[in-house]
Amino acid sequence: MIGDIFQPTHLLFLLVIVLLVLGPKRLPEVARSLGRGFRDFKDAISGEGNSPMSEFKDAMIGDSHPTLSESPEQSAAPSPPAAEPAAVAEPEPVATPASKDPGEATG
Repeated sequence: MIGDIFQPTHLLFLLVIVLLVLGPKRLPEVARSLGRGFRDFKDAISGEGNSPMSEFKDAMIGDSHPTLSESPEQSAAPSPPAAEPAAVAEPEPVATPASKDPGEATG
């Protein structure tokens, strides 16, 4: 009975229905989210969900793809020189009054 469900013509028919319902633009993002959900479920079952390697894989596979916002010629241009540092005033020495008796302690 179950072997009858997974025939190639049934799977092709199912794929056509899914394509008509979702459309060609949403189909990749739905497939991506389904894959991520299956992977998270599998990791939760196997206990690998909290390992640093799985977090690294999630970060590498995530939706954020690096994009180039500027051409390589623009990034190779020299940056403008930094502003001159502000002049720092030197502290003036404070004159202390001398005591009459050099042996006298202040206190």
